[in-house]
Amino acid sequence: MSENPFEPQNESSSFEQPQSEQYAFNYSMFNNPQMMPQAQTFTWFEAWKKAMLNPNVENYRLLLADPRATIDRAFIWLAIVYGTSFAISYISSSVFVALFSGATSTTNVDLFGELSFQSEETGAFIISSILLTICLIPFTIVFALVGVSFFSGILHVVARIFGGNATFDKTLYALALIWAPITLISSLSSPFVFASLAFPYLFIISVIATSIASLILSLYSIYLETIAIKAAHNIGWGESFITVISPVLLVFGCCLICFLFTFVPLLFTSS
Repeated sequence: MSENPFEPQNESSSFEQPQSEQYAFNYSMFNNPQMMPQAQTFTWFEAWKKAMLNPNVENYRLLLADPRATIDRAFIWLAIVYGTSFAISYISSSVFVALFSGATSTTNVDLFGELSFQSEETGAFIISSILLTICLIPFTIVFALVGVSFFSGILHVVARIFGGNATFDKTLYALALIWAPITLISSLSSPFVFASLAFPYLFIISVIATSIASLILSLYSIYLETIAIKAAHNIGWGESFITVISPVLLVFGCCLICFLFTFVPLLFTSS
């Protein structure tokens, strides 16, 4: 063997590191929250795309290691998305109500043809609806962000009880990566549902299709949230899943307690 310590050794060298030890660090890096992957920056679209279409713990940790992964950015996402979602739903419903109410009072008039601008009342109603939407958007955003913060706080506390060590900012950011795009996708179905009201059979089909799509999105959201909580708090899969469904369990527990304290005594009293 060469005396030069910097000279490459042959394969039979006793200094060769076992293969299991060579790759031990690569795996332990993802199990230790203090050894996060090298920071990268992601645009809004890149972050949402990776979170929605490439969901795994490593990718979510890359997104959380982004220097721009702050609670301010999460709130900006959610504010824009919830404001846009409310505007789409409210304006589309108002436009349909204006057109449909006009159609019911007019005979032999094409709903999507000459009816659209046949009267000043219809146009005025649509304009007033748009103005009302603009006035209500700030209140909608505030209430939505308060609700999101409260819901995220519940998940954060439960995850910490299970041994999680992420900050509240990272918890909310990880969840915002999911809630923002899913809310935006869900809101796009509103115009089609309201437009289908003019055609009974089409309305039934659209309601069924929307219900199925909502169920699929809800289940997929639970799956993504489980990955996000695990990536942020570095806890097990079972603990992450329980954390995600903890608000549902909390509501069910409160309803059960109310039922026991309200109706059970009445049963004994009546007997």
